[in-house]
Amino acid sequence: MSVFKLFISVSLFLACPALAQKTGTLTVEVGGLSDDKGQVIAALFDNAFSFPFDQNTAKRLFTADISGRASRVVFKDIPYGRYAVLIAHDKDFSNTMKFRARFPAEGYGTSNNYDAGLAGLSFDASSFMFSSPEETISVTARYGSAADRISFPHDRLARTRGRINVKVEGLRNSKGNVLAALFATEEGFPFEAEKAALRTYGMIAYGKTEFPIEDVPYGDYALVLFHDESADGRFDLLPNGAPAEGYGIPGNRAFRYGPPTFPRASFRLKEPAVEFAITMVYETACSRINFPDDRMGNPKGDIAVRVSNVKKVKGWVMGALFPAKKGFPAGLDHASMLTYAPAEYGRTELKFPGVPYGEYAIAVFHDANQDGKFNRFLGVIPAEQYGASNNAVRKFGPPKYERARFHLEKPRLDLNIGLK
Repeated sequence: MSVFKLFISVSLFLACPALAQKTGTLTVEVGGLSDDKGQVIAALFDNAFSFPFDQNTAKRLFTADISGRASRVVFKDIPYGRYAVLIAHDKDFSNTMKFRARFPAEGYGTSNNYDAGLAGLSFDASSFMFSSPEETISVTARYGSAADRISFPHDRLARTRGRINVKVEGLRNSKGNVLAALFATEEGFPFEAEKAALRTYGMIAYGKTEFPIEDVPYGDYALVLFHDESADGRFDLLPNGAPAEGYGIPGNRAFRYGPPTFPRASFRLKEPAVEFAITMVYETACSRINFPDDRMGNPKGDIAVRVSNVKKVKGWVMGALFPAKKGFPAGLDHASMLTYAPAEYGRTELKFPGVPYGEYAIAVFHDANQDGKFNRFLGVIPAEQYGASNNAVRKFGPPKYERARFHLEKPRLDLNIGLK
């Protein structure tokens, strides 16, 4: 080969590296389709930024016929690399993958058969390495997602609709998605996402995410976000009821004691678009469980507390477990564990799980105004109902540790505390 030809060959190789890149054929076998109606749309994505909504920038996009509730799509000349496949059961031949609240609004499936019904679609969870001349993967169609569970109050359905733009910061890593639950009423707020009017999510890239909540009727709402690091589509809680994952609400109000509350997370949508910049919070006093070192080797038990004489079905009943006299009863920073439960008329149950055997005292109060504090008039007189273990309340002054203390020395201990 002459020097000139060698120069031209090297120049072409450097200018067109794709000429030297290995390619192969990827076959996608689609099963589990509900019927033979319509067609299958299959999109092959090579990056997280276009997946799954920007089909126009997908590496490849094909349609395929359905036969016997199955289909096959063949992607040829695919360069080796990382990809994610998304399929949709396009029953009406629209040639478009349909989404509602960012969740699939029709039958869908992904490579790795990732269940995105509640957790949201994810490039990382769906992606795989393609590195062979011939490769076949199986994708099973799924039906049903959070898109099917959008339920705004009937009196709002005819109202003008707007958009909520959410920008999330302060994420400690890029695992999973950020889940968002938009509540139209206080019922279920903040942890019972199934009672939200709408659920959606944002995919994380470089520790940040931005996403819209669209087609929302004007009205009053409360919004809560959770960093779903476990990618299970749930708002995971610690055994004492505290958030196990990062959370955030509009206004970036961090609740030191107790969960986020509807009044403080609420806003009024009354214009075409509103925007919230929300910083995630990962640790509160309720998420910190701190028992004395000399008890950590002890056997552990559970304490169940039945709190009676709750006079209002409003707010939360808070409980604090103290391992010593220091801080009892209102110095919550000195408690080994805090817990809470929605106030129920007459009786509310609190749980302190996984407590090392030893001596403790419990203080409880009814946080009716949901401010996470034990309110007192002039800083002295209790403004909210309160109680203590052994019902050690006094006519004057706070309960004494010596009268409220008890010993945990069995796997389960049941206590009764009446609020004063």
